[in-house]
Amino acid sequence: NLNLEQIQKSLEAALCSTVKDVCSAACNHLLQRCEQLQRKEAEFERARAYAAKVLPEKKLKLNIGGQLFTTTRETLMAEKDTFFEILAGSEHWKADEDGEYFID
Repeated sequence: NLNLEQIQKSLEAALCSTVKDVCSAACNHLLQRCEQLQRKEAEFERARAYAAKVLPEKKLKLNIGGQLFTTTRETLMAEKDTFFEILAGSEHWKADEDGEYFID
């Protein structure tokens, strides 16, 4: 009888240790993911701030392969991690002499 109690306590201790290890690993993974997301959010906000400084507030003209489109800075920056959001936040993307932003 005493032997069964010892086995039960030993199994409970092993199970608790395993659960603790799994929870600890999951928490560490979540913390790393949160840090990654915070870095991405900071990058997005830097790009948004840069775009707010250099892009016109109202309309801007996009010359895409020779075809002109009119849009707004807000539209380009509306969704995170899109081609236009990244491009609009880039310091290398400038309007040409016609005031158009060229994409080929």
